[in-house]
Amino acid sequence: MCRGFGIVCEAHKKVLEPCRGATKEFIKMKVENPFNELYLKHFDIVEGRTIYLSRHGESEYNLEDRIGGDSNLTARGQQYAKALGLYMNSSGIADLKVWTSNLVRTQQTAAYVSAPKEAYAEIDEINAGQFDGYTYEEVEAMYPQEFEARAQDKLCYRYPKGESYIDCCKRILPILEKMERSTEHLLIVAHQAILRCIVTYLLQGDLRKLPTTKIPQHCLIRVTWLNGENIIDYIRTPIDHSEQGIVKSVLEDSAVLPPKGASSEKIGDSQTKS
Repeated sequence: MCRGFGIVCEAHKKVLEPCRGATKEFIKMKVENPFNELYLKHFDIVEGRTIYLSRHGESEYNLEDRIGGDSNLTARGQQYAKALGLYMNSSGIADLKVWTSNLVRTQQTAAYVSAPKEAYAEIDEINAGQFDGYTYEEVEAMYPQEFEARAQDKLCYRYPKGESYIDCCKRILPILEKMERSTEHLLIVAHQAILRCIVTYLLQGDLRKLPTTKIPQHCLIRVTWLNGENIIDYIRTPIDHSEQGIVKSVLEDSAVLPPKGASSEKIGDSQTKS
């Protein structure tokens, strides 16, 4: 049941100032999958339990290709928020609860969903530290060693004064346990890095592939617990966004075959399932 234990990961050998610092020398170290402690626990999950996952709608920083920040939604992002609200409100889920991060773009995205809402700092976007607000082009030009270090090891790379994906996995453990113990249907509106962690956890996926897991924008991910496993399907919207053209399922990878019964539908389709 436990995946990813003892995988080999790259880690920086030393720290340079003023940046946390990269060198061309790396050492190999084994990284234990942070999710293992939850995989070893027994959760009494109700058959048919459904969790909905959504990235925030397109934000101003998405348009500028900037890292992190706390920007508002664009007009297209607001369109997605309204479409998400219409879909969830018409799905007939009586016990739905909405979890968002503390950042404004997730709360704006969930604003039209008529359900109780709670905000959790644990699902805030990965902390980009010193590079918050930068574009990756700016990072490459100003901090080429850091840019190269991230390219070499996206899983364990830690932004200067910020976080790594591994740090995020550890940060969300309490929320994942709360999610697993919940008896209600949930809509979690969060961020790309965090949803990569959550989807990898739910699918017991390969931790090494976590940083490249596709979490499409303006697309709702539905996760249903059936026969002892999580079944994922994707509910698309026709609303354009700045990442148009990269909408691919994480399950397209030949190493992770789609679960039997996985499907894709469109918000507004006549065959929408609740």
